[in-house]
Amino acid sequence: MFLTPTSQCIDECVTIPGYYGTTENGKKVCKKCGVANCETCNEQGKCSVCKDGFYGESCSKCHESCKNCGGATAEDCTECPSGKALKYDTTGNKGTCGDGCTPATGTEAGSCKTCDLTVGGTKYCSACNVATEYPQNGVCTSKTARATNGCKDGTVTGGVCKSCSDGFFLMDGGCYETGKYPGKSVCTSAPTGGTCTSLASGYYLNSGTLVTCGAGCAECTNSDSCTTCASGYVKLTSAATCTKCDAGCATCTTAASTCSTCADGYYLSNSKCIACDKSDGSIAGVKDCLSCAAPSGSTGPVLCYLVKDGTAGGSDPNLSSGAIAGISVAVIVIVGGLVGFLCWWFICRGKA
Repeated sequence: MFLTPTSQCIDECVTIPGYYGTTENGKKVCKKCGVANCETCNEQGKCSVCKDGFYGESCSKCHESCKNCGGATAEDCTECPSGKALKYDTTGNKGTCGDGCTPATGTEAGSCKTCDLTVGGTKYCSACNVATEYPQNGVCTSKTARATNGCKDGTVTGGVCKSCSDGFFLMDGGCYETGKYPGKSVCTSAPTGGTCTSLASGYYLNSGTLVTCGAGCAECTNSDSCTTCASGYVKLTSAATCTKCDAGCATCTTAASTCSTCADGYYLSNSKCIACDKSDGSIAGVKDCLSCAAPSGSTGPVLCYLVKDGTAGGSDPNLSSGAIAGISVAVIVIVGGLVGFLCWWFICRGKA
């Protein structure tokens, strides 16, 4: 058990966002990560995972166009926000984030006829205008312009591919790699045969082609019938699709309002998720509480692990740069005024 900043006991410090567990003076305690914008710290307090939009050991800010990156410029993006597609550079590891697929008419090389594939909120090409081209990693390119050929020779027809090469998998008329977006979002292994052998949650194989399940579905046999719902969704009785759990519910059972676990900032009470600062029945919420659990016996105040007030282990006891600047200016003004007064005082007394 670890001691939280509010003197509560907790099994794992990672329950509190931005905190890690360590030992100090023989006691197990939860400490705040020393790196701003860090998602997960190791036991030494060093950042192991930055929040989206930040990179490196010090979690420096990515360019505003990137969701994740390996550097500070717009050319260093490694992942793009929803609605944007990653345009890889010659290294194939990073690139720029641009608009998703837009259909075009005519027979211009590299143009897309239909954009029926959507992955992570971004549209990708599903058929090319030029009959001998096909979508590779979601983009239409000619054979001479491709570094590697993902489609087997003789299987391109009408702007789509019918059979992919080893190391690629077939999805919506195109061939995709597991090491590049959008392929890496949906498949983790496609060693041989041009077929995905390890599907990501929310996809299924239909005659060797990867197809998207319905919204909120983790496993399905077709796009209209879900067998297992994703976390945060529930399959209602006799329903074929999944329904999103109520706000505050991390997981729910039998109904959207029947919560089994809660999101951070909520506690479980009578199968409902209640905000940490709100009361429910015999359980009392705690003002400004950010992370909590229901009390044992379901009576009394919530077990609050973290509050906004920095003196009690709050969300961020550090002052913003604006606040620091304001305080610095105020100090300079006060000191300057004091020096001026003392000079005036001694000069006047000297004249007297």
